Amino acid sequence: MVEQQANNADAHKDSCSYGIALSKQFITLSVAGIAFVGGLAITQSASLPNDKVIIIFISLGLSIGAGLLFIMNVIGHININNNYDVYTTGPRIMAFFQLLFFVIGVAYLAYMSMASISMMKIHKSENVQPVLNIYSDNNKINYPLTRGNDINLKIFGTCELEIN
Repeated sequence: MVEQQANNADAHKDSCSYGIALSKQFITLSVAGIAFVGGLAITQSASLPNDKVIIIFISLGLSIGAGLLFIMNVIGHININNNYDVYTTGPRIMAFFQLLFFVIGVAYLAYMSMASISMMKIHKSENVQPVLNIYSDNNKINYPLTRGNDINLKIFGTCELEIN
């Protein structure tokens, strides 16, 4: 009987350490997702839908918060009750919300990525002739380019421009 309780305590300690490690991994992935979307929002602010970016930030932020609450709840449970059982109601609810918010954030991130990939295919398939635009003071020169040809651009000291 004593040996059964010792094995049970060891199993609870193992599940507690696995639960905390898994929660930390989801926190890390959520932070990485926020950093990724933040980088995209800074570099491509015009092409990203703001509502989707906000939903991703909020859901991954809530996932981080729920993960931290899970870890704090488990540590408090260990310190107050000297019990490593993570199957009690509090930690289970926090773990559930951490996973739920993470899945919502990743789903919106996948949706946004697929939408941007399909938009890239649409823009790539359009047959647009490239143009060389040259701006100076009050002048603008548009020079149509043909694909596969080299362009020689000569600028003379007298502010003259020659394009071949």
